[in-house]
Amino acid sequence: MRYWLSTLLLFSGPFLFAQVGVGTETPNVNTILELQSNSKGVLIPRMTALERDANLADNDPDTDYPNSNTPALNPIPSNPEDFLKEGTMIYNTDVKAIQYWDADAERWTSVMAPPGFATGNDGTVLMNFPEFGEPNAYTINLTERLLNSYEWNVTKTEYDQGGNVVNVNNAFLLQEDESVFGSEVQAAFDDTDFDIAPAPVTRWPDNAVDRTKTGIWDNTNKTLIENKIEGQVHFWRVVIQYQVASGNAQKGSILARIDNPNQSSTFETSNTTAIVDGNAGAIATSTFLFVTVADNLSLPNLNNGGIGYELFFSSNNDITITLRSILRISIFKD
Repeated sequence: MRYWLSTLLLFSGPFLFAQVGVGTETPNVNTILELQSNSKGVLIPRMTALERDANLADNDPDTDYPNSNTPALNPIPSNPEDFLKEGTMIYNTDVKAIQYWDADAERWTSVMAPPGFATGNDGTVLMNFPEFGEPNAYTINLTERLLNSYEWNVTKTEYDQGGNVVNVNNAFLLQEDESVFGSEVQAAFDDTDFDIAPAPVTRWPDNAVDRTKTGIWDNTNKTLIENKIEGQVHFWRVVIQYQVASGNAQKGSILARIDNPNQSSTFETSNTTAIVDGNAGAIATSTFLFVTVADNLSLPNLNNGGIGYELFFSSNNDITITLRSILRISIFKD
């Protein structure tokens, strides 16, 4: 039957103008192909984003399609009819979604998403680090800067009925330190210190060409990298665990700061959290939130030498902190 159908299509193909039905003898008159089955599905080509970009068209916003593209279009076809067609569909195994080629936007767009959820260049990437106390955890020791230290001796004096002193005891000692935030320490971890969480927690933006650790972390410059869309807003969530040094009472704060080291940039943003559990040796968790907007001073490989953002920590208490996770949320940009 398969051989007969192939032969029939081979000799009659140029003359076929009617509708084609698979699983039905009466395909809809408004379609060129109708598939019917209550037990079978349709399987379209499946590939990773790298395979898609290497063989069809890439999702790099700097690509001038079709004048410059991936090796799959090298040399560039001279006939526009041979360019990648609007509506070409694949199944992207990285993001678990059907995608189609939007020729006007020159990008692949996911077909299905939760209601009200924009698709295209949005996405989330989660960097996970080992827990506090594990041998390979990334830890930073922070110290306070002590300004003054005060002590008070509190004594207990007893009198008889005649007002004469009969007993004096040293009841207790009060001590208070006046301190400020100590020196900042940069989070200059190595790319072997963390892992990228698998899908669906991590969902790389459709336009992301680099879907490895270097797509979010520059290991040479020790900087965090945004998605490569100028003007795109990014939310960052940094989670740490910390341990109060022995002998310190419950007090103080931890400050985290993101800074653009580009000399032409003045951008920096900081976030402070209180030490919620200051008993000596106790371990607690704190979260910091930041917002950045990608521009030509922060994005790598653009004209103004952007290398991303450095991350710093400081505290007005002596503590040891461990990075637990860094989450980057890229908000959809038209």
